[in-house]
Amino acid sequence: MFKAKQKTVSLVVACLTLLLTMMVGIAGLFSAPTTPTTTATAATTTVTDTLTKSLIGVTGSSYSSWSGKTFDSDAVYAGQSSGGTEIQLKSSGSTSGIVTTASGGNVKTITVVWNNSTSSGRTLDIYGKNSAYSAASDLYNTNNKGTKLGSIVKGTSTSLTVSGTYAYIGLRSNSGAMYLTSIAIEWEVDIGGCDTCDYS
Repeated sequence: MFKAKQKTVSLVVACLTLLLTMMVGIAGLFSAPTTPTTTATAATTTVTDTLTKSLIGVTGSSYSSWSGKTFDSDAVYAGQSSGGTEIQLKSSGSTSGIVTTASGGNVKTITVVWNNSTSSGRTLDIYGKNSAYSAASDLYNTNNKGTKLGSIVKGTSTSLTVSGTYAYIGLRSNSGAMYLTSIAIEWEVDIGGCDTCDYS
């Protein structure tokens, strides 16, 4: 008798479990479908332009203006510099400097190789903005030079990492002459996003 009651209880429990499972399954058929969440992230890469005296093309010891120079990015450079032994920039009585007249993306870092002829403490000021420079003379105009992003100091530093988003860059001596073997400007470039993502 006891065993028969045990079998009956077990059968009832099994039936209730099956019924509950079926009810959950039927309810799922009528529930609203969930939409998977997709995070759309734009793909980026970096491109570095390396400027040297020979690539800029200025020769001789006098300061000359130049423009339309391109390297590995889409940036177009203009400036005024001397073509002595290295890239030579000065500030006093000049409009010497280097700017971009077309953007190479968003500037990320600037790295220089100082020539030993540069006195310790000479400072290269870095400016940025989101509208194009027209010439190096913009760096000597309060309204046109943009935001000062920082400085690179001979004997102290060789690079500057840029905070914020700036599509155009300008470089000039803070004071006095300086000699640079090379100037490397790293750009972050958008190479496309997610074609199948919902951006709405």
